[in-house]
Amino acid sequence: MPTDSKIERLLAQIERNVAELREQLSESQPEPGWMVWFRRSGGFLAAMDERGGRLHRTEISRLAREHGYDPRGLAGFYTGDRPSLTLDGDDRVLTEVGQLHAKEWRHVFGANGRR
Repeated sequence: MPTDSKIERLLAQIERNVAELREQLSESQPEPGWMVWFRRSGGFLAAMDERGGRLHRTEISRLAREHGYDPRGLAGFYTGDRPSLTLDGDDRVLTEVGQLHAKEWRHVFGANGRR
């Protein structure tokens, strides 16, 4: 049976998703696909940056879920020529590129993630 804190986290995520859906449905112009992707991925990186840029693997799993990711699906953040995250033992660390994406996200969406 899920714990109360897990249920509260899941409910909070659902509430955020519903609010985002309502906002998107109320807009006259649909948001471009890149913006939808960047809102989610950049928001995840910005939240990590706000927490110091270094999280234990269990903490990043929680943060990933809060931002709509299955923690098993984060591999893209660690790969490519310019990864956003790197591994350091059990810690997950925001790279300079990840910090830049977090900064760009805050510039586009503001501190609260709204445009």
